[in-house]
Amino acid sequence: MGGTLATAADEAPPANLLNAPRFSVIAYDRRGRGAGGDTAPNAVRREVEDLAAVVEEAGGHVCVHGTASGGVLALEAAPSGVPVAQLSV
Repeated sequence: MGGTLATAADEAPPANLLNAPRFSVIAYDRRGRGAGGDTAPNAVRREVEDLAAVVEEAGGHVCVHGTASGGVLALEAAPSGVPVAQLSV
């Protein structure tokens, strides 16, 4: 999860470094950024719900890396019940 101003395109270079036979990397536009849309109301809870939807689509077993405010959201998501196997911020 990127920071406040980051888009999936910004996250592509480090994501590409992680893409390997053992990993599939998903970089997505957070709510209100890039192609992420801006469905109101925008709140931490809504962004945690967005991450939960991405995790579900990915198969429900993920490692999450969050940068800056994306790290704060990742830290909110894990104890909120989003199934995160590993977390780095």
